[in-house]
Amino acid sequence: MPIEGVTSTNQSNSSTSKTPKNELSADDFMKILAAELQYQDPTKGVDTTQYISQLAQLTSLEQLGDLNDSFSEMMLKQDLMIASAWIGKEVAVYENDGSIGGGVVKGFVVTDEGIQVFVNDSQYTLDQIAAVTEQTQTQTDTESAE
Repeated sequence: MPIEGVTSTNQSNSSTSKTPKNELSADDFMKILAAELQYQDPTKGVDTTQYISQLAQLTSLEQLGDLNDSFSEMMLKQDLMIASAWIGKEVAVYENDGSIGGGVVKGFVVTDEGIQVFVNDSQYTLDQIAAVTEQTQTQTDTESAE
């Protein structure tokens, strides 16, 4: 007799289930430190220098992570300003085959890969832009006639 699919009738409440963390925070470190101090042998003193050093390293690491996040956000904003300033400008672009093409930037979009500008119905990352120049009057007149 073939067995059809098996379904679970046990529904877990997501608010009560905990997922394990892969990183320790400063709060976790302080809880561990407090537990160690609570259960230490009172007849044997503990050198707290190592604890203080580890806490300082943990704090520095957290601050570096925050700084990295701030720099990433700042770079995104800078790239947004650059892309918006290029709209309507003539650009030379590095094509995927290694050649250099060109066209006018019509707009931009933010993707998982960063900001990409629209040139000649194609998308290019900012690092594919080789040069940016003002559009000449004859180019503008030609495009408006099309």
